[in-house]
Amino acid sequence: MPPSDSTALPNRVVPAHAESGYVLIAIPNATRAATWRQVAMETGHPVVVVRDGEEAQLQITTKGVPILLVTDLSLPKLDGFSVVRSLRQQPRGEMASVIVVSAFQPLRAAAKELGQNLNFARILQADVDPSLARSAIQATIGTAHDEPRWPVPVPLARPTGQSPQASIMSMVARHVVEAALQFGVETCAGLVTLGADEPLMSVYSSNPRLLGDNESNLLRDVATEGEPLIIADTESHPLFGVDRKARRSVRGFAGIPLTLSGGTSAGALCLLDSRPLRLSADDLDTFASYAAAIVREIERHVPRAENEPTVTTAIASEIQALERLAITDELTGLINRRGGESTIGNEIARAKRHRTPLTCVLIDIDRFKSVNDTFGHQVGDQVLRELSALFKRTVRTYDTVVRWGGEEFLLVLPGVSLEDAQRLADRIRRAVEAIEFPGAGRITLSAGAAGLGLDFSFEEMLATADRRLYQAKSSGRNCVV
Repeated sequence: MPPSDSTALPNRVVPAHAESGYVLIAIPNATRAATWRQVAMETGHPVVVVRDGEEAQLQITTKGVPILLVTDLSLPKLDGFSVVRSLRQQPRGEMASVIVVSAFQPLRAAAKELGQNLNFARILQADVDPSLARSAIQATIGTAHDEPRWPVPVPLARPTGQSPQASIMSMVARHVVEAALQFGVETCAGLVTLGADEPLMSVYSSNPRLLGDNESNLLRDVATEGEPLIIADTESHPLFGVDRKARRSVRGFAGIPLTLSGGTSAGALCLLDSRPLRLSADDLDTFASYAAAIVREIERHVPRAENEPTVTTAIASEIQALERLAITDELTGLINRRGGESTIGNEIARAKRHRTPLTCVLIDIDRFKSVNDTFGHQVGDQVLRELSALFKRTVRTYDTVVRWGGEEFLLVLPGVSLEDAQRLADRIRRAVEAIEFPGAGRITLSAGAAGLGLDFSFEEMLATADRRLYQAKSSGRNCVV
């Protein structure tokens, strides 16, 4: 049941979907923001999380009006009321839905007074559980049908709403992400068949084109047959000999069935990559352990006497699981340092197994502090976003771009020699040098590149890149060493 002061204001105008189609969450408390983010991801819309009012206002002016704004009324820099007023003044701003939350009863009372003018859809206490958040969002904007971009439960037949299956899929999503990072692949997908009429899929992907109809059918075949299917390279496999489109997208496929202890199929888990999959037998055992972990979690919530499993209890650790998935830098959308270290460990293990080169490039923005001091942090943040987008456009899909900290970025380049890494870094440096950044003018980069040594030590490789970055700075900046 919603709290007694959870308010749905009467005669609310139900908005049409905003063109920008994203959900903006402005909540300073990280745990509470994570609750809303997890539930908002179930709509299929992109989700942006910020922690102060000025950043929320910047997102609205630069990214456009969101389909839904969830904001705390007590925000740093700019309060939630002001953020909503700013939103309503934007073109089509009146079409956005707004849910406001606050831990303080006087603020909620003030929101009720202003609710008709600012058109709040819901006024809630700050500390809400996922069920209440889900109910508020579904009552406000319903369920979208856009293709998801993060590990979210994706109904293949109908929206899950508040069904108990959604709780299991939150857990599956965690294993999907962890498996993708463990093996360094572009896509991992989990298919769960909790009843034949409602299969559910959870996908983590940096290359969503990989999971097409052909691959989805293979995943279903693995679930149906109850046997693993490994296709190391589709280009040399007769199953893909006719399907040219599939050959261009997917090179490697590995599927493991999810089989309950009674022999009932519960779905399948698969890895997909645009490169051939070079998994050893030990790797496949590790991958199978992820499937086994999912099966154990499902069986904890499934009555074994039933032929068609149904969830009997909700998973209490949803928020903790989401926090373990917090590997993305909110400002730039890149992998953060924590996520980068995990990915780098996988790439080093791959390089060690196959004796292939691995290089990294440490990039620093020259005199970035003066950009913030002169033009303001909002301009500096926009520079970081644009540079992040440029880095992602420049590298390959299976390279890794990490926001290493502050104005430092780390490129991790598997299979690339030191000389090629230096050439890539210099191409990036020249591209950035030619850009006129709005509000900041021209900026430059310095970079240091290093290759993985025979000791396969990431610490040594990074230390070398850091020393060379310092040399680049000492040499007058705007260069690569």
